[in-house]
This record gives sequence, structure tokens and C-alpha cells, in this order.
Amino acid sequence: DGHTVVALGESLFEGCTEITGVSIPYGVREIGDYAFYGCVSLQEVILPYGVSALGDLVFFNCFGLTEMTLPATLETMGLAPFGNTGIAKFKVDPQNQFYAVKGDLLCDKNGKVVVACPNALNATVVTVPSGVEEIGKGAFYGCDGLSRVVLPASVKTIGRWAFGYCENLQTIGLVSGLKTIGDLAFACCRGLSSVTIPSGVTKIGDEAFRDCLGLTSVSIPDSVVEVGAWVFDGCNAALFDSKTIPDFLMVDGWIVGYENWNPYGNLVLNKGRGIAAYVFNGTGVSKVTVNVPYKGIGKGAFARCRDLFAVDVKSSLGY
Repeated sequence: DGHTVVALGESLFEGCTEITGVSIPYGVREIGDYAFYGCVSLQEVILPYGVSALGDLVFFNCFGLTEMTLPATLETMGLAPFGNTGIAKFKVDPQNQFYAVKGDLLCDKNGKVVVACPNALNATVVTVPSGVEEIGKGAFYGCDGLSRVVLPASVKTIGRWAFGYCENLQTIGLVSGLKTIGDLAFACCRGLSSVTIPSGVTKIGDEAFRDCLGLTSVSIPDSVVEVGAWVFDGCNAALFDSKTIPDFLMVDGWIVGYENWNPYGNLVLNKGRGIAAYVFNGTGVSKVTVNVPYKGIGKGAFARCRDLFAVDVKSSLGY
């Protein structure tokens, strides 16, 4: 009808398991979230000049896709658009002003942010290049062949889902310059058994270590003042200390949950270092007294506690 297609919509071909090749027309500028998600037979896609944006998980679970060249016009990418594909190495048009390949990794043009690690990379150990400051959202998502990642001292931020579902990751040396661990950063890293969070980190995001089934030891430094919600949900029972304050689940002094606790009446805390986000959300607590200097009390820790009438934190929050 004479109209030009400028975008491929969200979930456009999601789950179309018989598609083997796609010719994307010139004029398309955006490819939406999940557009080719689960097209397991897809083997060939050419991103034409003009494509500037890829959404979240665009080619996720396209196992047959082994090659991809990013066009000169590509400017932005969402979460893990090439996650769980057969791509072993990225190629980038040399005229692209936003992305470049550094070693095995796709990075921003300045080499400050790791954008993606190819899922089919034939390596168990990856060394992130010197000068990188951020492991971007979903950068290593689903790289289940990796057992070890070496970070440079320059890394300050580990983004959302950065190492999510790296199920065989056993060693991650978190460096001293690190400040923030993002939401779901290590979720479902079932091979991790021990994590030492370095001094200088101030925030651990929501669900950062969710479903790390092998995790039995986490060291949290005094610099941390915010622990997110459900950070250790689904982790090994051996990780939790329920003896320091009976019936409460604690990780290195931080209250992250409770069991067998009657969630009504007065809550008096004489031990511990902090309360993670949303721990007492919606309970029947009527009064809270914190008698030791906590490093932090997380967002929503007592949200929707409709019976709460008094809070005494005069000796807490000692930072």
C-alpha cells in the first residue's frame, strides 16, 4: 500500500519455531522486545543499515543463529538481545559510533561498558579488558559455559542481570573499586559457593543472588548501607544464620527474612547490622525497637504494617 515498515513490533515472531531465515527490509529502525524470541530454527538474519535500536531479548533462544554483524546505525540495545544464541563472535561495522569488539566481548565504543559476551564463546575463563567500568545489563546472561570471570580494578558497577543464569560460574573476583551490585546481577548462578563483597560497595540490588543454590558463604562489608529485596531467595539453607536472632534469617548480620516467627506485636532487635528491603512488609508488627547501630534499613522494610504505631531507632543507623 506504499507505506514503509519502520519497526518490528514486540513479540512479532515469538515462538515461530519453523522460521529459518529473515530478511529485514531497509527502512526498519527499531526491532521490539522478544521480536524473534524462541525462533529456535532461525539461522540467518541480516540487520540492515538504518536499524538503530534493539529491544530486550530480541533473538533470545535462537539457538541456530551463529553470526551477527551490527550495522553502522545501531545506537541502543536492551537486555541480552542475543542471549542463548549460537553466536561465538560479534562483528560490528567499523563505521558504528557506539559499539566495538574488544577481545571476545562486545563493548561500547569507549571501552567503558561490556555490552555482551557471545553465548557460544569457546572459553571457560573470560578476562574483562582493563579500563572497563561497568558490566552492563545482561552482558553475560546465559553464558553457562563460563566457570570464571576476571574483572579489572576499574569496574565500578555490575548491572541488572549481568551474570544471570551463568549456571556453571564458580569464581568471580569482585574488585575493590566496585560500588554497586545491580538487581538480579548473579541470579541463578548455581555454581557459586562463596562470595566476598569488597569494601566500598554501598548497595546490593534486589534479588542479586536469587536462586544461587550452591551459595553457602557471603561476606558483606561495613560500607554496604542498602540491601535490596529477596536478595538471597532460593539460596542454600546453609547460607542463613537463624541462631543470632532466633526465627530470623540473617546473612552476615543482615536480616533478609524470617521463618517460624509470629509476625505480630513488638519487634525488638538487639543484634544484627541491618534489615534488607521489604522484610517485614505487610506484617502485624505494632512496635519496632532497634537497640544496636544498624548500617541500614531497606526500602519498604515496614511497608503496609497497618498496626505499627511506634518506631524507636534512636540508637540505630550509625552511618
